[in-house]
Amino acid sequence: MNPRADHSALLEVFARERKRLLGVLRRIVGSTAIAEEVAHDAFLRLWERQRQGCVPEGDCTGLLYRTARNLALDRLRGLRVRERYVQVLASEEDEEESPSSERLVAAREQLESLMSVLGREPARTRQIFLLNRVDQLSYAQIAERLGLSVSLVEKEMMRALKVCRRWRESQ
Repeated sequence: MNPRADHSALLEVFARERKRLLGVLRRIVGSTAIAEEVAHDAFLRLWERQRQGCVPEGDCTGLLYRTARNLALDRLRGLRVRERYVQVLASEEDEEESPSSERLVAAREQLESLMSVLGREPARTRQIFLLNRVDQLSYAQIAERLGLSVSLVEKEMMRALKVCRRWRESQ
């Protein structure tokens, strides 16, 4: 397998499909700028996977779209987690008072910090964590959706929760 040929094919596919891919992503995320970021991230992820020899030979158009779609959905889940976290922190304030803008800013900063730490974890770990915490799916539902064993889902959740616990202790 010639790595240069593979990268050349990926570049051609990305150049050919870019406009259509951005349209698909824009419909998912609702933003041109975020669609651009997701498309770029998908391309880089495939580029790296090809470099490591993890992308099968042949047409990678479908793989590009699937990767981009999954990244877009992860991005949306992350936004939902952030908003839910901010709402929870804000509701911890005195219920008779509306939360101060300082409190909201602090909550958003904390959430960004947590999401940054979770962002260093493997994509599957983040996806399982978000499916459980944001979409409120059970471990069995996540296992079925992702084609994994419940045991593996449990292990990935333990990993994500350890990261969250370490982050919390460092705050």
